[in-house]
Amino acid sequence: MQQTDLIDDAGWNLLLQNVAENFNEVTLSRGFHYYKQGRVAELTLDGPRTIQARVKGTKSYEVDINLDFFTLSGCSCPVEGTCKHMAAVLLKYAEEQGRSVNALANAKANQILEASRGTDKPAAPYLAPKAAAASRAAIMRQQLMEQAHLLADMDIPEWHRLFEQCTAALEREIRNSAYAGQALKLIFEIKPKLSPLLEQLFGLHAHLFVLKALLQPAAVPGFSSGYGQHLGYFTHIAVSEMDDAVLMSLESPLSGNGLEPPAEPEQQKHIGQTLSYLRTEMLTEPQGQSYFSRYYFLFWTNWTVSAPGKTRLYEQELKRLELAEQELGSELAGYPLLLAKSRMHFFLSRDAEAWSLLHQAGERFGVPGGDLLDVLDRLAGDEDWQRLTAWLAETAVFFTFSPSGLLDDYFSCWEMASAHFPDAEPIMWNVLRDMLPSAGRYYERKLAAHGKWQEWMDYQLSAGTEPLDYRAKDLQIVEKEAPELLLPFYHQAVERYVTQKNRDSYKAAVKLLKRLSKLYKKMKRQARWEQFLSEFTSRHSRLRALQEELRKGKLIS
Repeated sequence: MQQTDLIDDAGWNLLLQNVAENFNEVTLSRGFHYYKQGRVAELTLDGPRTIQARVKGTKSYEVDINLDFFTLSGCSCPVEGTCKHMAAVLLKYAEEQGRSVNALANAKANQILEASRGTDKPAAPYLAPKAAAASRAAIMRQQLMEQAHLLADMDIPEWHRLFEQCTAALEREIRNSAYAGQALKLIFEIKPKLSPLLEQLFGLHAHLFVLKALLQPAAVPGFSSGYGQHLGYFTHIAVSEMDDAVLMSLESPLSGNGLEPPAEPEQQKHIGQTLSYLRTEMLTEPQGQSYFSRYYFLFWTNWTVSAPGKTRLYEQELKRLELAEQELGSELAGYPLLLAKSRMHFFLSRDAEAWSLLHQAGERFGVPGGDLLDVLDRLAGDEDWQRLTAWLAETAVFFTFSPSGLLDDYFSCWEMASAHFPDAEPIMWNVLRDMLPSAGRYYERKLAAHGKWQEWMDYQLSAGTEPLDYRAKDLQIVEKEAPELLLPFYHQAVERYVTQKNRDSYKAAVKLLKRLSKLYKKMKRQARWEQFLSEFTSRHSRLRALQEELRKGKLIS
């Protein structure tokens, strides 16, 4: 970007103001997530005050932003008004301008905070009762703000109690996106200026608090209380938004090097207490939910990756998990406990212990393959191909009946392992055979890719595959490499169709016979074809409908 394209201070302040006035916190949070994922492409300036870009979302969306007139800005996505794609573009623009991306992402929260420090206007006389209530609320808010100035010295459980006081007025509100936005607004209104690490932790815990509130029914008549009740459609949308925000926080680098030593050593306790909070919530999460399990594992993957003394940290966590098991008693969720223990042993390179715990979890609860992909991805990222091969083989049982998308991810890991570690390929073939028939599509594809045509045909015959499931051109490579293997494939199917004795099956048989005719000709075995056709026609001479179809197909006259 040329020097003449750079925004001046006045323009930057105007942009901060426009973003604060036109975007809500949730949209900015989701836009930040897209920005961090590098989804903004082809950002250009069409004149000094107009931004054009493309954002990769569910589809590719075109974004056009007029910095002078925000109302003329737009995005090709279905959302009316400002959207996360527009927010992502503005954050990318701030980066290219050399301005603070975080300042722009927090523009709304900062506006709310500044507004809360202003003076209230006198209420009109006829609103006296409401004015009195507003005055009491203002006093309460002032007290909460004074407490919030002690956040650095407070423990994480005290933060959550403070959030609870902030949002007490919303207790009877229906849990939806409007509730979530208002709850976050009330929480961020009391936030004082914090250090970078505490800013990050405050945002994480604010969203965790609201997420947990969404997962519990509101205290209104007709609602039963308790974590894990059925959630309505609009609550699910709000939960999804909060989930995205939490994941964004945990996927962003921590302001420091993990549990020790952080950039702000005096705040080490808040990081440890955050882990304790996530651990407890994970170990008491209702069956069928896995929000806090994902957050817990992301904490270890993203926030401790470069911490020195990791071995000691993992050993300590194993002890904490065992202690939690004793303390929680009947509240304990067994599956996440076993998964967490397995993961600590994985981090310690004690694979046998990790696998033993996984198999225990599989026997008692079942282990979805999706819960193991991060382990496989980490090994692939570390290029530890031998260990990846061992994990792929050991965890195959958990992927056997997985959806096709998950199997795609699993077998792509096999592709990488076998490409870099020669010993992986024979193990892969054994695993593929053991996973049949659910892995049939992948087994068939691998056989074809490796030119194992005899095994490929044996599989088709044993699986009862219909030749007509394939278009003629799909089998051209087999015709080229091993045409003789198609003969039993076609002949068996022809006889099977004839035994069904109906017009449609006869038509299918004739279609395959025409393929056979071309195949025999290509193999220069026309005499053998003519002999077969004569015998076939004679053998089924009493099937008039079949004879008619043979004549229609110009196989006989």
